[in-house]
Amino acid sequence: MRIALRLLVLIATVLGLGVAFAWAWDRSDTRAQQAVSAGAPPAATPASPAP
Repeated sequence: MRIALRLLVLIATVLGLGVAFAWAWDRSDTRAQQAVSAGAPPAATPASPAP
């Protein structure tokens, strides 16, 4: 019974972390889209090395 409980806790933890990560990813994407729609330039990307 203890093993089953630990397995359920592990599954709940993994699912919770997955939901939190997906929420944060979606939120950052939404904020970026709103910024671009408002006329802000896209986020800066690192400069490419010179050839």
